[in-house]
Amino acid sequence: MSKVAEVRLTIAAIIYAIELDFKSLIIRYLTPFQNNLGFMGSVDLIKKTKDRYQKENPTINPEENIEEAIEYLDFGDFYQIILRNKSFFPDDLILNIKSMTPKFEELSAIRNRVMHTRPLLGGDFSTTYAFAKEMVEQQNNHWDTLSLTLVKIEKDPSYVLTPYNYLS
Repeated sequence: MSKVAEVRLTIAAIIYAIELDFKSLIIRYLTPFQNNLGFMGSVDLIKKTKDRYQKENPTINPEENIEEAIEYLDFGDFYQIILRNKSFFPDDLILNIKSMTPKFEELSAIRNRVMHTRPLLGGDFSTTYAFAKEMVEQQNNHWDTLSLTLVKIEKDPSYVLTPYNYLS
């Protein structure tokens, strides 16, 4: 396997872990108190999410399955939803996300290059890795999946090359 593919898979694993942690935070702190998708804040975002959800689940109302509906959000939507609903989340998490918003935006661009197999930029790996380490160091108790992923990658970099490892 080429080194570029290995780098791409490592970046993907890190970003995937961040997305899982975002979903977990929203499910833990926000969705139990919601009875519709209005917490997303934007009519366009709600419509996009409903359309995506109903394309794969045509007979199920996403408003009645909020935790499943959030699976259809884009990476950038997660931190924006958390910031729009900050009263539901711990203050330290909100401060952490606010301070890192410009980096989340940069990471979103890297994510798009990785996931759409566009050419990577020279600093994409180091930016992603350094950002992930910073997130874990600042708020380890909120980024459990990311923390575990980094430990696994540091222990065995080939971890990302074995598909079943993502499930354990």
